[in-house]
Amino acid sequence: MALISPIELDVKNKAIQSEDRATHLSIYSMIGGVVASISNVVVGKVADFSIQYGFALCAGMSLLALFFLMLYAKKNLLNVWSIQRRIG
Repeated sequence: MALISPIELDVKNKAIQSEDRATHLSIYSMIGGVVASISNVVVGKVADFSIQYGFALCAGMSLLALFFLMLYAKKNLLNVWSIQRRIG
């Protein structure tokens, strides 16, 4: 969690451009808690069936998260590149 927190905060702070920043951050936190609790239950049930499947599910979820992180990074790099082309 300590490695992800700076990236997560950066993503959230760049996405929120309004006066209701605290409300948006609270909603993000609530959604994250709900997703974490659901995924923990699902991984636990799968691991009860087979520990190998549990690990495979965790690996799949990690790869999915990496995919979304790469999409976000690509979008931001394209935005930065287009801004730099307009300026310079």
